[in-house]
Amino acid sequence: MRSTPMFSSCPRVDLSSLSRLSMTVGLFVFFLLPSLALAAELSLQPESREGLGPDRNYDIHHLKLELELDPAGGRVMGSATHRLALIGSPVREIAFHQTGLEVSKVEVDGAEAAFRLTDTWLFVTVPDPAPETFEVRINYSANPTTGLHFRRVEKASPDSHLEVWSQGEDVDNRHWFPTWDHPSDRFEYDGIFIAPTELTLVSNGELVSRKDRRDGKSVTHWRLAGTDLVSYLVMVAAGRYERYAEEWQGREVSYFVPPGTGEEVTMHSVAETVPMLDFFSEITGVPYPYPNYKQIFVQRFIYGGMENTTATIMSDDLLHPPELAEHADDWTESVVAHELVHQWYGDQLTCGIWREMWLNEGFATYFAHLWMEKARGEDWGAAALLRTYGRVMRADGKGARPLLTRFYSAPEESRANPYSKGSSVLHMLRVYLGDDVFFEGIRKYTRDHQHSAVETIDLRRAFEAVSGERLDWFFDQWVFLAGHPNISVSHRVDSESGDVFVTLRQTQKVEGLTPTFILPVELEIATSEGRRVERVWLEEGETKLLLPMDGELLWLAVDPRLGLLAKIDQKQSPKAWLAQLAGSDFPGARFRALAALGDRKGAPSEAMREQLTGLAQNGEASLSARRKAVEIVGGWRDEESATFLVELLRSGEAMGPRLRDDALKALGKGPATGAVISALDGAARRDENPYVRAAALDALSKLLGKGILPRARRLLKSKTHKNVVEGKAAQLIGRHGSSSDLRLLLPFLDGSTPRHMLHQAVWASTGLVKNADLGEDREKARDAVAPHLDLLLSDLNLRTRQTAAYALRSAGNARSVEALKAMTKRENFEPLVRAAESAIETIRKRKDKAEDATPAEVEARLKTLEERLEKAEDDLRKFEERR
Repeated sequence: MRSTPMFSSCPRVDLSSLSRLSMTVGLFVFFLLPSLALAAELSLQPESREGLGPDRNYDIHHLKLELELDPAGGRVMGSATHRLALIGSPVREIAFHQTGLEVSKVEVDGAEAAFRLTDTWLFVTVPDPAPETFEVRINYSANPTTGLHFRRVEKASPDSHLEVWSQGEDVDNRHWFPTWDHPSDRFEYDGIFIAPTELTLVSNGELVSRKDRRDGKSVTHWRLAGTDLVSYLVMVAAGRYERYAEEWQGREVSYFVPPGTGEEVTMHSVAETVPMLDFFSEITGVPYPYPNYKQIFVQRFIYGGMENTTATIMSDDLLHPPELAEHADDWTESVVAHELVHQWYGDQLTCGIWREMWLNEGFATYFAHLWMEKARGEDWGAAALLRTYGRVMRADGKGARPLLTRFYSAPEESRANPYSKGSSVLHMLRVYLGDDVFFEGIRKYTRDHQHSAVETIDLRRAFEAVSGERLDWFFDQWVFLAGHPNISVSHRVDSESGDVFVTLRQTQKVEGLTPTFILPVELEIATSEGRRVERVWLEEGETKLLLPMDGELLWLAVDPRLGLLAKIDQKQSPKAWLAQLAGSDFPGARFRALAALGDRKGAPSEAMREQLTGLAQNGEASLSARRKAVEIVGGWRDEESATFLVELLRSGEAMGPRLRDDALKALGKGPATGAVISALDGAARRDENPYVRAAALDALSKLLGKGILPRARRLLKSKTHKNVVEGKAAQLIGRHGSSSDLRLLLPFLDGSTPRHMLHQAVWASTGLVKNADLGEDREKARDAVAPHLDLLLSDLNLRTRQTAAYALRSAGNARSVEALKAMTKRENFEPLVRAAESAIETIRKRKDKAEDATPAEVEARLKTLEERLEKAEDDLRKFEERR
């Protein structure tokens, strides 16, 4: 196996003009608190006990499920038996989470026990005095609409085979079995399931036995012993699967895929699973912790994947033929890696309370990034990190959010994304501590907390133990507090000495105040005599440095290893940026240079054009760098750049589909010359890769506006992989078309349409309703669309039901209210109920008849007209300039 790609070590240099700011946590909070989520969303009081996690008075040692699955009827029945011990003060009742279960009987150690049900709890009376350990057996049945999902082959369904699968995170497993549905308890597991004989049934752990009965059903027994899991990671899946397998260190690694998938597609899609097991076992310091590993690809999964212990459920959208590898592989491989990492972080080490979710998702995201960087190269890693940082900072722009609230309460939606922000925190810590210390800390954290619930303090203490440093300041500002720094950087060269004066300034402002971050800023200083890297501490609003120089300064790269989640506004000449791009050994510095060149306003210099077009067509350069160069060239929006991109496209297959895709998107920025239109039109009709065809169609729409409609209408009849081209055509019809186009889209509003195409058709049809003139035309459009959406409220796919409920807010009519009411009565999944209630309220309050147009609608229309006029004027100005 190739070694893990690591950043080269970097000396820590604290310039004598700086000293590390000693700041108490209290003062730190005082300065940074204004950068948290909007004040109205925060409450400066301790979070409630329930918010931290419900108190429990028992510990489950073992869970045994004995259940019969009825996929055709959408039903589950049987028993759940918990072997447990009471903890804390003596109690008369214990409570299990449940939603929608029909409990018929409860036994404690074989004797019938009293119980009572609420909407969300099952309370069971326990013996007095209670034995040290005892068993609680609960007999029940259920028709779950979430938690356990059913797929059936019927007229109004796109499903290809009978199937049932579960999805537990975060609190959905309580919909199909009663348990302590919170990550604070861990237990061993037996799952004994009865299902139709023709189905292969998979659950956690190892297969103990499978016995076929004479009644056309089979009994399958799975067991996870000698290790444990938490309730949301219990899973079951049953379907007519093809099964393929390989081995890792004597343990089976198996793949269950829909019938007809075939070995070639399966093994291509999961090809890196076994090498990933080697990689993650090495860098975590703990070998894969379970007896086997399974990946089950299911129909119409509601996520990309779910990391159930030993048995990850995956969307069958991740399966793809090898000829589409370049477009699909990055996504598939990263999801396979992400879910596998969770077997360590999430399954073996589990966040103790849900607000600590970043310890699951941040780790899975970052370690998957490490794998992809290893597989795709350091340039891929740098480009991906900058995209991740961008997502976090854009989210901050909508209201700064902390990863984790500690000393005040906040609603869940006011917290930062645990995936991208969590991954960013880990990378910053890696750059600050250096690879050796960082991975030693990771290994200590992982080894010390196997099979336990973890909190952020556990991670911090592991890193402090191996580094010898206090890291309160780091975790306080990046985990418990919100926002990100904006750093302004400028420099000048002394004309006599040649030394460089550098000014770094924090410029972030939140609600009129300037919170100050503690920032170890690295600078790569490149001169004609050599290069060096120095670390300086920016702990105040502004810091000025004097850097002695040997030779002429070529460039000054700020944060070359991407160790800061920060918006960096650096003033440097185009010549210096080009030198940094060509000469830096740090991928991060090169991609920061590319970003700066892409942000420049005005026409490019000849040197810039030559270097970036050369990079775009350089087959020896990384794909990531070439893609960014193509994007920048497209951003110049002139005829010379467009001509270059058209010629680049003519090199055909040598470019690869990803670069063709990028070149087409870049051409969509203009100008709309005959050669550009011809190139885009040709790619939309003839490229063998459907993703490239869709990109060409989308780019063409940006140049033609409504003129795209004839092509989109024609391409709606295509038959491409995953309906990629048809979906894009539907989207464009919904954006530019009129109510007369509904006749083209309504046939797709059928439950038998594949999911992605169905959802595109739903939103496109909704768009046509919005495009219709106020009054009779819009009402007729609603009357055409609403009945189809009403039917989709009963679809087996939770995401389709959710999409239909949201779409009905715009496209529903009076009859839709009754369909939505019925949905609120049969659903026990709260987000769906809220979506239906919101749609009902919106329909009832709607005022969009022509004579009832609100001032806001009139203003919106005027704004649209003004924007169109400004665009027309801009187009005319550009035309005059070209003349």
